[in-house]
Amino acid sequence: MVERLGRMMGLNMAGKVSAVVISLCVSAVADDEVAMVAKAEAVKMTSEWKGRLKGDKLSYSVGGVKDGFTVRFSEGTPLGDVTALTLNVDGGSTTIAFKGKVTEKSSVEELRKNLLYVAMDRVATPGLKVPGWEVRPMTSVSSFKKGVSVDGFEDGVLKFSVKGSFFAISGSKKNVLVPADAPMPESAYFRISKPLEFDINFSGKLDPKVEEKEVKKEVE
Repeated sequence: MVERLGRMMGLNMAGKVSAVVISLCVSAVADDEVAMVAKAEAVKMTSEWKGRLKGDKLSYSVGGVKDGFTVRFSEGTPLGDVTALTLNVDGGSTTIAFKGKVTEKSSVEELRKNLLYVAMDRVATPGLKVPGWEVRPMTSVSSFKKGVSVDGFEDGVLKFSVKGSFFAISGSKKNVLVPADAPMPESAYFRISKPLEFDINFSGKLDPKVEEKEVKKEVE
């Protein structure tokens, strides 16, 4: 009697476990289907935005006299003493670096001569907003000098322009937690592997107070 009851309970428990597993699987499949639909919509919005660009080129100006560069001065790097100026505005982040120390007394000629590189860590995409996604045009290298022009430096305001081509546009879904040893879910990212030319003008104020603070911090 006891053995029979145990067998019956075992079957009942097994049945309940199977039902739970099936329910979880169905829920996971449904969630994945919803995520893939959202991904397809993100790709569509990005592709349509790219198609609306005049001349298939991303061209705009960013920054101004009210926008300041974050200044970082580093001594004794493999490139020598370096001043890196980072402009964070309109969702973008771009750094331009020069040999030596940059101050308000520096000339345009000196800056052009001492230009080291530009790094476009985040590129603003005016006119494109994909809810829940971070979309980034991608350069083929992390930093470069070709196509960079120092256009002016007066009253502490630096103007420079960058021309080139992105090799792809990538998108990643926000707030997705992935274990260190696990791949990103297919539904959480996309890449549009088509080149996109760009011509972007940057300008910002070099604040001596910021510079002194950063230099002192770096030296200490």
